[in-house]
Amino acid sequence: MEKEREIELGDMCSVINSNHLYSNLYEFSNEAGHPDIEENKYVTLRNDTIIKDKKVRVLFLGRTNSKYNRDAIVAIVETVNNPEYLKFMINTKGLEVLESFIEEYLSGGTLKETVPNKYVTDSLIEAIILKNPMDSQFICSKLLTDEHYKKILRKDGGLLGLLPIYRRTLELCKIAIEEEPYAEKFIPNKLRSLVN
Repeated sequence: MEKEREIELGDMCSVINSNHLYSNLYEFSNEAGHPDIEENKYVTLRNDTIIKDKKVRVLFLGRTNSKYNRDAIVAIVETVNNPEYLKFMINTKGLEVLESFIEEYLSGGTLKETVPNKYVTDSLIEAIILKNPMDSQFICSKLLTDEHYKKILRKDGGLLGLLPIYRRTLELCKIAIEEEPYAEKFIPNKLRSLVN
């Protein structure tokens, strides 16, 4: 039997069971940076049927400190393509993945703007490196390690020009010009004599 894939940030899901709604974990939602859930009370136990079968995007994942739900993974989600905007907390058991952000990207999706940091995972970065390293320009450089940059430059050394200058180390410059001699024009002046 195939193991179900864990829900990740940015996944599109369907609410399959509204009984897993959390309507009072406001300390959790506030600490997660979503105080509007408490302020607006979009969904409560009185109207929880309105979320059944709704398409939602995962904004945050975390574990509660509740003694009753110690092992529960709680997702903060927002509705997508719904006339009325709803944001709420739900146990991931109440969700079913419709479309992974990564699967959508790998199956032909394109990036045209910076990916919000909250959706950037190692899996997404690896998918970008595999499919189109140039798309790394849509990821905040603070989230990319030197190891990520090494993989990117081994596939296309010319992308050295996309790296912030302060991130262009001697090692990365050497990798870049080895793959693409043209990348020499992107080597910082203080490193030029050391690379050749």
